[in-house]
Amino acid sequence: MPPKAKTMFELDSPYSDVALPQLSPADQDTILNLLTSFLSPIGHYRTTHITPSKGKRSKKAKRRELKGGAAKPAQDEASVPPPELISHILVGLNSITRHLESQSRKACPPSLGVPIPSSDRPANSQRHLTVVVTTWPSVPTILTSHLHKLVQTSSLLHPNLPPTRFVTLPRSSEKRLCSALGVPRAGFIGIFDGAPSATAVIDFCLANVPELEVDGWLKTDKSAFMPLKINTIEAADSVVQNKV
Repeated sequence: MPPKAKTMFELDSPYSDVALPQLSPADQDTILNLLTSFLSPIGHYRTTHITPSKGKRSKKAKRRELKGGAAKPAQDEASVPPPELISHILVGLNSITRHLESQSRKACPPSLGVPIPSSDRPANSQRHLTVVVTTWPSVPTILTSHLHKLVQTSSLLHPNLPPTRFVTLPRSSEKRLCSALGVPRAGFIGIFDGAPSATAVIDFCLANVPELEVDGWLKTDKSAFMPLKINTIEAADSVVQNKV
């Protein structure tokens, strides 16, 4: 006897999913080559002038040596400053999300009454992210779908600048970007407008990567109210019991 079907309901967002731009393999390779060339000074600096951390045990051992009377290692007086490029990029999902959230709050109409906490005003909060690159094309959408909305809303704060381009590269690209940056992970990279030596990669992305399609909730001719979306699912009773 077939299992009895049972109707289930789940809540969903009324906003449609953002259609991400699809790039050809040739364009992806070109962007990757331009990115690695653009970011390589950072990796060279970190490899040459920064000593990799050996963990907490190494730090504790050094503190014990200093307490025991060992001579404190002399610091290099002529320390090499980091490249200027470091202050013109963001690396990591959290860093990019915080910046886009700050921009989106400022782009909200005053009628919404969204307060901007003073602690949420970093020094680069006014700067526009021209390009956001990810090398995680197949992660669950729940982890990255917020970025698509934030990219759209944060671009409203800079109407005179091109909207932020969202670039998706193959998963295998992360290894080259990690090597160029000198970091173990490089799943998300943001490039600010006006970054030094970034003209080539920014111009190529603006010319070859389509803008994200604006959702209905950002269009002025749409009603502000959007009803809750409820999905109806017909599932076997045995499946429902297993979920419970």
